[in-house]
Amino acid sequence: MEKPTLAEALQAQQSGALWNTFVMAGKASTLWELGWRCLPELMPLFDKLSRSIGTSQEGQILELIYQQMPKRNFSHDLLQKIPDRIAVIEVKGVLWSDWGHPQRVISTLRQIGKSPRFPEHLVGV
Repeated sequence: MEKPTLAEALQAQQSGALWNTFVMAGKASTLWELGWRCLPELMPLFDKLSRSIGTSQEGQILELIYQQMPKRNFSHDLLQKIPDRIAVIEVKGVLWSDWGHPQRVISTLRQIGKSPRFPEHLVGV
C-alpha cells in the first residue's frame, strides 16, 4: 500500500504486513520488462532516451521526455501490481526516515545521538 491511512496501516500491521524501507535490488532487465508490463505508456519514452545516451542530443531529449512524461508512482503503479515478482526480507532493530528534506536527516541524527557534520543554518533549521 502506498501511503496508507492510519487505519489501513494498523490493519496491515496487525495482519502481519511489513513496512517497505525501499531498499531494493534487481536486474535492470527485469525492471525494464516490468515497466512494459505495468507502465507501457512510459516505456517508449525510455526507449527514446536509451537510444540518445552518449549522443550530443541526450540532454535535449531528456528534457523533452521530462516535459511529456505522465506522473506515475513507482510503488503504487508498478510494485503493488506485481506481488508475484517481489520477495521481501524482514529486518528488525533499524530506524527508518524519509530523508527527502535536510531537516529529516538532522532529526534522524538527533534520534541516534549524533550531530550533523554540516552547518544546520544552511538548511533552514
